[in-house]
Amino acid sequence: MATNCDINRGIAELSCLDAVSGIKNIYLANYADDYNFTTVSDATSGHVITTLGTLGTTGTTGEFVYKFATKNTGNAFQETSNTSRDNGVSNFSTSTTIIISKLSQYKQYLMKQIVKGRPIAFLELNSGQILALGIGNGCDITYTAGVTGGDGLNGYTWTIVTQFEREPFYVLTDSAAQALKNLVSPDNIND
Repeated sequence: MATNCDINRGIAELSCLDAVSGIKNIYLANYADDYNFTTVSDATSGHVITTLGTLGTTGTTGEFVYKFATKNTGNAFQETSNTSRDNGVSNFSTSTTIIISKLSQYKQYLMKQIVKGRPIAFLELNSGQILALGIGNGCDITYTAGVTGGDGLNGYTWTIVTQFEREPFYVLTDSAAQALKNLVSPDNIND
């Protein structure tokens, strides 16, 4: 008997080595459980967000998204599936490390505010894809501020964690990615 969790295809051998690694930017949106993102998860489309729902609606918590440029090295993303046949559950967790350069009093205030919330995170990869994290429960963000000697880091190391998400990360379609970029706040720290 077929179920909606049956395997429906394999992965072919890679024909060329053209993948690009790295995280270019991160976008944060204040969490709300009623954005009503339009998602599709099937063999034809993949696991995608096609529209951002009410994210960006004037007067809401998510009127804007906030863009953060990342340092080129030290960024990492990992998703883990958590499955228990004994308990009959499966869920997904992510862990992301992001490096934000240059300490400042303005960034320090912003960091204090970020760790108090549970935003939704969108990771823009160097490949151009954008991944959505925490659309079910939001993300927990912690940071370490530091300066090391020589040509070492002067900045922030963020750890972004999602837990017990019902779905793995989604990839934004091209139109949803452009809609996200159109929602970026013009209010930025420029130091």
